[in-house]
Amino acid sequence: MNGNVYSSPPGRAWAAVTTEGLLIYSLDSGVSFDPFDLAEDVTPEGVQSALIAKKFSAALMMSFRLNERALMIEAVEAVPVEDSKQHTWHTS
Repeated sequence: MNGNVYSSPPGRAWAAVTTEGLLIYSLDSGVSFDPFDLAEDVTPEGVQSALIAKKFSAALMMSFRLNERALMIEAVEAVPVEDSKQHTWHTS
């Protein structure tokens, strides 16, 4: 089995990319990784490129898939006000 191993800066988690797949280990129980619909082009750089190209939906979806708070905020705040719809919620 060939592959690469990557460690987080504080050393509390590590990941191995192998021919068998992606393995993620952490000492923290609160860490979660959900690779649903994650592709090679879903990167912080991809989010930035989508924002520059004014592809706001794509940028939002990629930022949500990456689950990086700062990136999600940046993508949400980049959507022009006139492009967003106002929704009113009524409760009984």
